[in-house]
Amino acid sequence: MIESARDKFIGCLLGLAIGDALGSRLEGFSAEAIGRANLHVMEFLDELWSWSRGRWTDDTKMVIALAESIVDAKGFDPDKAARKYLEWYESGDWRGIGNITQQSLANLKAGASWRESGVKADWAAGNGAAMRIAPVGLLDFKQSDKLRKDVCDDAIITHNNHEAITGSIAVAYAISCLARGNINITNLIPGVVGFIHPSETLLKLEMAQKLFEQKVPPDDALSNLGTSSYVAETVASSFYCFLSSSTSYETAIYYAIKGGNDTDTIAAITGALCGSHLGFESIPLEWREEVEDAQRIEDLAISIYELAEEQTEDRQ
Repeated sequence: MIESARDKFIGCLLGLAIGDALGSRLEGFSAEAIGRANLHVMEFLDELWSWSRGRWTDDTKMVIALAESIVDAKGFDPDKAARKYLEWYESGDWRGIGNITQQSLANLKAGASWRESGVKADWAAGNGAAMRIAPVGLLDFKQSDKLRKDVCDDAIITHNNHEAITGSIAVAYAISCLARGNINITNLIPGVVGFIHPSETLLKLEMAQKLFEQKVPPDDALSNLGTSSYVAETVASSFYCFLSSSTSYETAIYYAIKGGNDTDTIAAITGALCGSHLGFESIPLEWREEVEDAQRIEDLAISIYELAEEQTEDRQ
């Protein structure tokens, strides 16, 4: 069954939120500790769902903020995105906010512009920009040049760091390719590598491609790629989980969480990739209905789809 672009948009954002919720229960646990559960895919995921009941973390909070800014502005506007992030920051509902994002949003609150608020240090190569970028990948799914600029402008609000920006571009571009459809997924990483700049993210993605071609089991592959919050590791491991189980949302999420460490973000990005490829009906109905703010997330995905189609028509 060929999924419509609209179904893929919904699948992307719901897939991200559900992956985030499932992964949040084991964030910070090692792969070894998680492996001791020794449960099969659905036993493992059902147990996690019974704990989380669909409650997600800061990953999805920022996705919703970005998506709302896009819908309100009828396109991407970094100033409006920054205001939405600041509204979330001032609400106090941080849900695991990272140090880099927290410092950057404190800078915004203190009066810095969106161009100057982001942390510029070498240590600002976290995954906080990549984890939230899915709405831009969807909005610009037929406009690669615009996608690159919009992603850069979004990332620097919090992560003014080359590696963090590059990782965010990699995720957004992959989502745009999958949402367009008609892609041989074995060519996904080579396509992304050709789109991004030289970086550790690029090297890690090339490693992921080699491991995929060698049919290395996901547990071993993620051990080699790394599963920390360092953006190069997060992105490469998320891509590997997706590629290794591209026909099954559940299995891909299972491997993303089993890798340990930053389980919520790796599962969130993996979920976004799977949903963009397979559409929302690939995700179990129970999860789609029970995930926190399900209808709000679906409505935002549909609104962004309509905006994306309008943008494409305006350029023709």
